[in-house]
Amino acid sequence: MTELEKVKRLQKKGEYDREIELLKTLAVSGNVDAMFMLAEIYYYGYGVKEDGAEAAVWLKKAAEKGHTEAQYMLGECYYEGEGVEKDLALAAKWYLAAAEKGHSNAAYGIGDCYYFGLGVPQDYSEAVKWFTVAAKGGLVDAQVEVGNMYLEGKGVVKDETEAVRWYTLSAEQGYAEAWFLLGECYRLGRGVPQDNDEAERLYALAAVQGHDGAKRELRRLDKKNPM
Repeated sequence: MTELEKVKRLQKKGEYDREIELLKTLAVSGNVDAMFMLAEIYYYGYGVKEDGAEAAVWLKKAAEKGHTEAQYMLGECYYEGEGVEKDLALAAKWYLAAAEKGHSNAAYGIGDCYYFGLGVPQDYSEAVKWFTVAAKGGLVDAQVEVGNMYLEGKGVVKDETEAVRWYTLSAEQGYAEAWFLLGECYRLGRGVPQDNDEAERLYALAAVQGHDGAKRELRRLDKKNPM
């Protein structure tokens, strides 16, 4: 049985003090997985009181040793000011480190930083690059962001048909905002033939999920087409 297997067994038994003691021994000896597990314990309060500062200490140690998930979580900590002083430049640094290894949420995070100029110079080309990485990883909100950028021509050549393609990928996963935006495209004839009936169908799909904009557009269409 490996030392980490012993840790997991202690966790199942609820022997949290012994679990943490063993993890700290492993972490001090340089075990990066133990560092990350300690960070999670303090971050989420597994068997101990939540302690963002202690979590950040271990996240930083793991991140500096190249642990991808730790890099992403440390970026989140710096972005939110959780357990550390808020620092958008450091948030961007750690998001980028994880994103470069294919971490979808980190790619979305650094894309957001470039889009708004948070901790890095504003750069729409870099934003769409990283949003696309996240979108290809299946993140529905990233797919919508890529669609928005193609629709508006931000960081890419404007292409309304490509925007519709990305909205569709997101909508197929059931994301209400994507259904709504597709409805907008059909209502306005952007990237697709103008079709109020299809727009109404798409708005209805979004409205079922509670999308306020879709509900508003459905009411407006009803007023334009009284029985």
